[in-house]
Amino acid sequence: MSSKFIPLYLNLIPSTSCLNSLLEELFETLALHKSRAYRHSSKQIETRRLALNLIVCSLLKGTEMVNGRFCSRTIEPNSFTGIGFSRAVFDAVIERLEQQGYIKFERGKVTPQERFLSRFFIKLKLIKFFKQNNINIENLDDNLRRYIPTDIIAKPYVEVRTGSYRLLETGKKFKGKLVSNHIFRDNEMFLSQMLKMEEQNNFLFDFEFKLPNGGSFNGLRRIFNNFNHKTYEFNHGGRLYGNYEDDYQRLPKKQRSKITINNEPTSEVDIHGSFLTIAHYLRGIPFPKTNDLYGIDGVHRDIAKSWINLTLTNSKPLKQWPSKSKADLIDDGHKLQAASHYIAPIINHYPFLATMRKEEHGWGTLQYIESNIIFNTMLELKEIGIPSFPVHDSLIVKETDRMTCMGLLENQFAKVTGINPIIK
Repeated sequence: MSSKFIPLYLNLIPSTSCLNSLLEELFETLALHKSRAYRHSSKQIETRRLALNLIVCSLLKGTEMVNGRFCSRTIEPNSFTGIGFSRAVFDAVIERLEQQGYIKFERGKVTPQERFLSRFFIKLKLIKFFKQNNINIENLDDNLRRYIPTDIIAKPYVEVRTGSYRLLETGKKFKGKLVSNHIFRDNEMFLSQMLKMEEQNNFLFDFEFKLPNGGSFNGLRRIFNNFNHKTYEFNHGGRLYGNYEDDYQRLPKKQRSKITINNEPTSEVDIHGSFLTIAHYLRGIPFPKTNDLYGIDGVHRDIAKSWINLTLTNSKPLKQWPSKSKADLIDDGHKLQAASHYIAPIINHYPFLATMRKEEHGWGTLQYIESNIIFNTMLELKEIGIPSFPVHDSLIVKETDRMTCMGLLENQFAKVTGINPIIK
């Protein structure tokens, strides 16, 4: 059984008469048009139909139609604002699906030992229902289309999260909670971001973006972090992320090089040492004249790169390797010393790393500056008809658009920081 976090996005509906007919049959089987207490109006019936379509389509996609896998979602009432149906309708549909043996529902939990959102497990009965009617994982994408709510607040383009935290009892770290977009309904900065992201997504969906693993481009979200009050200024994080498990950003760089746009080969334009370059700007340190910011005497560049970025992320010199970073470096064939071993040679090369202050340039600030540079470059490229697909500090473009992208990206970076970055 999968324990990987897969959100129940509720943003897919049927695009073919075949899948639509099957969902209509399921709707009748579940008797969602009926109620023991009162007679539903035609509008209420349509709302329940929409809810069933969104829940089932998103569950099929998220679980890849594998028995026992689950998707997760908050079921707080305000998380349904603007999506097209209420928490009460969601509950009614989930209850009928579970009663008929199509899914298993597990309510979210918060304890000192564990914390998770509500989980929705797909069961074999639901999978068989579709497979027996010729809907399977191979042709599922061909039968689905994106659902865009009429209320912009509900559109899946911008997310805001609280800061991550640790439980005192166990020391276990959890990422920040998703904040309901409803509270930003009258926030001009939020609405501006939403509209820009909607326009950018609509532009990118007009291009045929093919991945070597058979995946597809499923849209972008911009995720802001460290929310703490309603006067939040959207100036922490802001990175652009793809959706779903087959997203192109999850592919290794070598695999990403096989991506095509409108059947043309692509190139990935990268800001070399993005965080490190931005840190020079924030501290007012002269930018070194070098072609390799990670070229440090006595330290392999892969190790230097990992150590420096972790130091910048944590705003203090790294003394202990995180388990994943350590495993990755060892898997790459590096004979690794303790993280503290590298403090002296790297700090000698970049003395300002010894006096980092989170409030001045923590990871949230670094990401925000970087993401603005990337996003504004994408908007400039869009204005001249060039599609670009972000991977944090890089952009994937058609090979023929590489030089144009490099020039605009360098200009955007210099406009913000006053530094001409190393673009590769």
